[in-house]
Amino acid sequence: MTLPSRPISFPLNAAIEAARAGAAGKGFAVVADEVGNLAQKSAKAAQNTGLLIEETIEAVEKGAKITEETAESLNSVSKSTEEVNTLIEKISSASSKDLEVSLP
Repeated sequence: MTLPSRPISFPLNAAIEAARAGAAGKGFAVVADEVGNLAQKSAKAAQNTGLLIEETIEAVEKGAKITEETAESLNSVSKSTEEVNTLIEKISSASSKDLEVSLP
């Protein structure tokens, strides 16, 4: 028997026992019926919670993927910036040498 069906089987068994008890079991039958209703609501809430957990996991996985892609992009920008800085330093150095050579 699966976990969700266990809470539902209890009220069913209780209702059967209440029916066997006759008039003395009427109050018990009402309680058993309410327990059954609560068990069904609880099973539905558990199912909904499971769906919410699955959706949350999917959202977290998407967020992690976006974070990874962003980190890769930032690393690429950083590398490109370093290359540009190196080129600027080379141009500056070459300009300084040209200036030194052209001055008498």
